[in-house]
Amino acid sequence: MLRQFLTICVLIAVASSALCGSGQAASKSNSKQAVSISEDVGPTVYLDYEDAEQKANSTEVFMYFVPMISTVLVESESSPVNSQKTRIVSSHRKSTSKGFEVVCEFEMWGDGFHENVFDAEDIIAKDQDNVPKGKPFKNIIEYIRFEGGGRGRIEVKGKKVDGIEQVTSVKVIFNHDDNTSPVTVGLYNMKPENGEYKFENSYGTKKARVNVLSFKANEDPRMDISLASLGGRCTKESLYSRIKGKIANLFIEPVRVNPAGNKAMLDFGYALYKKQASFTFPKAKNLKLKNGEQQEEPVLAKVDRAHKPALVKVN
Repeated sequence: MLRQFLTICVLIAVASSALCGSGQAASKSNSKQAVSISEDVGPTVYLDYEDAEQKANSTEVFMYFVPMISTVLVESESSPVNSQKTRIVSSHRKSTSKGFEVVCEFEMWGDGFHENVFDAEDIIAKDQDNVPKGKPFKNIIEYIRFEGGGRGRIEVKGKKVDGIEQVTSVKVIFNHDDNTSPVTVGLYNMKPENGEYKFENSYGTKKARVNVLSFKANEDPRMDISLASLGGRCTKESLYSRIKGKIANLFIEPVRVNPAGNKAMLDFGYALYKKQASFTFPKAKNLKLKNGEQQEEPVLAKVDRAHKPALVKVN
């Protein structure tokens, strides 16, 4: 059950400090890592924690990685009143002749929420063949939401081959120093009616809190996920829901993600290692406009709640 939950949600996207950007040049230094440059760009995230002003990032920018790694269409929405900000506050680097690593801490503060809603019809079209005929579609991701403040960290590791630096993994941790992660995902089941799956036939809603997202350099990119809790949508988190989350972690398999989004995560990690002042995301191809068209400009769309039956929020 949990396995399908993560197989369908190719982007649980719970997030994490501005991670994502696939076509951005990693650095103009003398380092040999080749990173493609694209004119199709998204928003820019500030990384320079040494700046006296310590530029902060809005939640829309902070969560832009979600549509970047998604393999299905996504719409995004922020609360009417939103003061959420995120910024890098420290960085610790280590380098040897064989490899390198960096650990960056980030903080989140402010009121409001930002969430990404995943298109139900797109999910059904792409994943229903994986569901046994006549059986319910289990643990579909409905949304991923960032709400509240906290502290997290980003861990980047890499190797050096013939003088060329290559990022091998990027891990985003949202519960640094035992802070509660501000990232949650909504889940639901869907039963078939006359052989068809529709959002209107959804039931069994649940909510999971996400602690960690991990990305690795791989030809078939997948994202590892670690949950803090798993429980009912309308119930408070408890010891029982946290135990369920720990048990779920034993069965969750890595989720397939968009190759361009995965590369963006690795590029972002390299930007942190090279102490770049900022990083510009490539444009998220699966980010939708309100009229249902795929985005042509790097502007975040708002969700039309009147059309919710046509949408699925992915975990």
